Amino acid sequence: MVDRESALMPCYPSNIVAAILLAITVTGCNKMEFDNQSAVVPSVAPSEKIDPISVVVHSDIFQNNDAVKQVGAWSIDRSAYIGMPKLFAETASAYLERALTLASLNTALQRPTYKRLDLPNGPDYPLGVGWESGVSEPVPILLLPPPEQIRVAMSDLALNDKFKAAKALGRTIFFESGWMSSNPRLLQSLPIGYLFYGAPIVYYPDYLKYGKIVLGAQASDDLEGGALSPLRINKFGGATLLGWLRAILIAADNPVLRAAQLEVPGKPTTEWIAYVIADANGVLRGKHDPANGESAFAKPLQSTLHDPRVEHHSLLRLPMPLSLGQSKPNGGFGKGGPHEEIALDEWFSAADPPIFALTLNPFSNPFRESFILRQIKAGFPIHEPIWLLIVFSNIEPKQLLEALKTLAPPTNAHPEIDSALIEELRKLRDRALTAN
Repeated sequence: MVDRESALMPCYPSNIVAAILLAITVTGCNKMEFDNQSAVVPSVAPSEKIDPISVVVHSDIFQNNDAVKQVGAWSIDRSAYIGMPKLFAETASAYLERALTLASLNTALQRPTYKRLDLPNGPDYPLGVGWESGVSEPVPILLLPPPEQIRVAMSDLALNDKFKAAKALGRTIFFESGWMSSNPRLLQSLPIGYLFYGAPIVYYPDYLKYGKIVLGAQASDDLEGGALSPLRINKFGGATLLGWLRAILIAADNPVLRAAQLEVPGKPTTEWIAYVIADANGVLRGKHDPANGESAFAKPLQSTLHDPRVEHHSLLRLPMPLSLGQSKPNGGFGKGGPHEEIALDEWFSAADPPIFALTLNPFSNPFRESFILRQIKAGFPIHEPIWLLIVFSNIEPKQLLEALKTLAPPTNAHPEIDSALIEELRKLRDRALTAN
């Protein structure tokens, strides 16, 4: 069977750039819309506040070889804890493991797998791809620490002027073109790990219609003399700068945690912790509307819950932190190409409840996924195929159990959970948040 799409696993840089961020206080500003969904720092009840003094300084740091843990038929992905004290990951997964046991789900949710094939007479990936179905696998559960815990755990890694000092920096520029602007010769964002040398003109999109450019490692931020100079930003008849979106690593080898920064002219800079949940790019799409501001290789994301924007550009699509030493899947590909990641912001940790499903919409195809982000609530079953479960460790025990039961087939019989078991889960949750 032949179709198009990419499900490349991200290829992440290994050099560390740490960042501890100020609370995000995103406000409405010139040419910037947040659809009445301001991104806020999650509030923490007094009993849940994390005391930095009580957190033990551990030399035992959580490593990527321990990231995935099997619990029965379930697979818990603890990658977000890489670089944090190991106790943080262990206590958080103990809470989730016990809840999975108490929910008594008969089996783990399944998702399809696909093997990538070269097209016999077609273009190479990511311009095209063939595929064949594989065996199904359990839907992974991505376990995430709340931003407060990340700031405490990473407090010894703070840098002054961290974004300027970063060696691996992802950058996206938003603009509104002017009548004297011309199109920059820059590649559009591709699946992570890929960049073409000597790309044909088709891979230089009409950025004057896009109003957005994701920069590769070789590109310059220079608005006057670099690759962006054809836009004539802030010159007569030129483009208007709407903002810069930047992203850096928080810990080495951590494929999930990012520090994000939004800079809009004349407005305070805002920063937040972000959580990568998927590669934002796949195989080249056929029909594509550049007015949506996304690459022709973009994997669409639909999020009616929360989707902060600059104009029509979603801030849930982050530029990937790039490194000149970035590994490449095969020969003929360049260094530090433009890539994007789909990433949640801090709003999702504060949601009620903070548990979500990344699902596939009816138009999704292998290696050209199209995602919908759903919140999991009791009594509201999810009908689309689930690609990924996302659980923040600060979720309340009752909410966690109800959400897990909602995912099970309606014919399943679940035992009642008494107050003693809820209290047991609450203690596990409290320990996960303080890790002391």
